Amino acid sequence: MSNIPLPDNAGRVDTFTRQEGADTVHMQAVVPVDPATGLPLPLAQEATLAALSNAVATLNTAASAIQSAVEALNTKTTAVNTGAIAGTVALDVPTLAALESINAATGLQQPLTDAQLRAAAVPVSGQFYQDTQPVSAAALPLPAGAATETTLAAVAAKLPALSGGRIPVELPAGGGGLTNTELRASPLAVSASGIGAPADAQADSDTGSFSLVSLFKRLLGKLPDLINGGIRLAGYDADDDMVKVKSVQKKFRDSFVGSTLNAAKWDSQLGTGGAITVGGGQLTLGSGTTANAETWVLSKETFTIPFRVNVGMTLSQRIANQTFIVEAVSINTATGLPDGLHCIALLFDGTTPTQAKYRVQNSGATPLDSGASTFPTTASGGFFEIEPFADECWFHGGTLDATSGRANSYRRHQQIPEPNAVFKIRLRWLNAGTAPASNTNAVVQYITVQDYAELTAEITAGRGQTVAGQGIGVNVIGTVPVSGTLTANQGTLVTPTASNINSAATTNATSIKASAGTVYSVTASNTAASPRYVKLYNKASAPTVGTDVPVLTIPVPAGGTVNLPFGATGHRFATGIALAITANAADSDTTAVGASEVKVATAYI
Repeated sequence: MSNIPLPDNAGRVDTFTRQEGADTVHMQAVVPVDPATGLPLPLAQEATLAALSNAVATLNTAASAIQSAVEALNTKTTAVNTGAIAGTVALDVPTLAALESINAATGLQQPLTDAQLRAAAVPVSGQFYQDTQPVSAAALPLPAGAATETTLAAVAAKLPALSGGRIPVELPAGGGGLTNTELRASPLAVSASGIGAPADAQADSDTGSFSLVSLFKRLLGKLPDLINGGIRLAGYDADDDMVKVKSVQKKFRDSFVGSTLNAAKWDSQLGTGGAITVGGGQLTLGSGTTANAETWVLSKETFTIPFRVNVGMTLSQRIANQTFIVEAVSINTATGLPDGLHCIALLFDGTTPTQAKYRVQNSGATPLDSGASTFPTTASGGFFEIEPFADECWFHGGTLDATSGRANSYRRHQQIPEPNAVFKIRLRWLNAGTAPASNTNAVVQYITVQDYAELTAEITAGRGQTVAGQGIGVNVIGTVPVSGTLTANQGTLVTPTASNINSAATTNATSIKASAGTVYSVTASNTAASPRYVKLYNKASAPTVGTDVPVLTIPVPAGGTVNLPFGATGHRFATGIALAITANAADSDTTAVGASEVKVATAYI
């Protein structure tokens, strides 16, 4: 028998032969040896084998549990890959211990790539850990010398109680104010001599040592030179050496010369089917016939209340379903566009040329429109005005180039615009939801705006001027009380014209004056045995007796005379003066009188 030792003294290989009948058997055996001594290790005994059998049984049990856990994990992995996980996998202590000692050959290189880990990406959502971890301040150690509750309590005990949320400061004993030393480290020098005295003379130069009083006197002495040299004082006119006050702050006018709308003065919008043209000193705005269309021009200049807008214009027709609007609208000062909050306007709608409506609006509320009101006709030359004040708004109309005053005026106090808003002027066509039957042109000759400030003026007694040409004209409205003696000058008297009629045997229908006149007196005599009746008519021709109605019937008694004076003012006949004489009093009477029975004398002009 021979033997060969294995590397690292792990054991040895014994080679031996034995005879089995006619055959010789060669055999080899690996014999474990003790690495320290090189001697063969003792062979396992029954007890050793029994312990080994128990160990193997334990391993088999663990392997079975591992296999079950692996199968369960495979099931869960499949669920993960399909997007759904249900149930739980229980891993007990033996199973976990067995899993920790599993070694398996995967045939893959380490570390595993993403493709080797899974066939497709596994979506992950939600939060799997806290963004912040709670830390207990109480558990943190304090740095050396840090304040504790004990030290803070000691500090608080030394502070006085708060007064009104403030820490009171105790002044030095005695209750007086702080001394100069207590207020500042070094005294602040103050010299009264530097200010000077009222009697100080004016400084004679701009440099040198002078008191403040002297320098101020020198400055006052230079003020006229400074003003004449170009320094402007508000309201001072150096040419006239006087302060002037004016009320007009801004003046705007457009007479629409040229052939296009002045882009420096106006923005515009052309509605569907509308038109905006300029020519011959006129602006023409066409309404078009499209429902809900708007065509307008909007001033670029802005105005503040109070101001007055005056527009001279005509409309080619007045039909339903369209409105022409002259308006002042408030704007957003940042954008310059109308903000829909405040307005004052005249609305020319409806079919009557001599009617319009006036409108006010405040703070975006529903506009307050008047009913249809009488205005000058829009068919011929008229002017229209809107005039907003802080406390009222006025709306006017009149005839262009006439010497007479405004023909119509209306006023609003309710819902008038905000007086501090900024406004622009807009001329606008607005078609209704139902299309108008035809186009209408608004022809504007001019538009003016005066942005002014209201001034309060007082007229004093003056110098006793009695010359008529130097007097101040006053329009007296209503009843005015008069104190003292009032002398009235009647003027030159006019001698009336006399009319004398001697009755014929008729009703004596006579035209005394074929135009308006005034009768100052009527005298009539009657020689008949019964009363006769003198009848006066407001007519420019001889009356139709019995049909025309007299304005005055004068009974003349039988054999008597009647004298009827009408005083200094007379009796006015607006159309004409006519006369008749009948035998009876009824208006319808046609009974003739006798010849020369009645004589009538009439004084008239």
